[in-house]
Amino acid sequence: MDNQQANSDKKEIQTSFSHRFFNVFQHSGDSIFLFPLFLFLFLLNSGQAKLLAVLVLAGMSITALVVFTLKQIFRKERPAGTAGKMYRKYDRFSFPSGHAARVCVIVVIMAFFYWPLAAGLSIWAVLIAYSRLKLKLHDVTDVFTGVAIGVAIGFFTVWMNKLFGLL
Repeated sequence: MDNQQANSDKKEIQTSFSHRFFNVFQHSGDSIFLFPLFLFLFLLNSGQAKLLAVLVLAGMSITALVVFTLKQIFRKERPAGTAGKMYRKYDRFSFPSGHAARVCVIVVIMAFFYWPLAAGLSIWAVLIAYSRLKLKLHDVTDVFTGVAIGVAIGFFTVWMNKLFGLL
């Protein structure tokens, strides 16, 4: 019985650690963090790095408009849960996942210009998507739709760039 109790206690500690980790980690995909980051990169760089920051900012802006519009149309409530009180208070609709869309648009744009960085960012994107599920801020449909939107807008942004020749 002592082994069972010890295993149960260990699992509880691991669960609470992973819950805390993903609760903090998910904020790396927040627009309140990413928009200033890429604006900062835009202001501090020149040449191709500056134009890449513009592309990411444009892609994230388009993504924000699409996600906001879809959330207002579908008005799907978030799954029951206690994590993400800020999101539940100020952004109560869950479909589609803005975090998943936002990080995927960044990964796709980066893949066209700096693919080694995009490979690392892909791991980040998967962890962000997983965190949204683990914390019960979204269900699978919300996250997969967000990923699809981010990928599509990422390709669209790169295509528009090639069409108009910014980079």
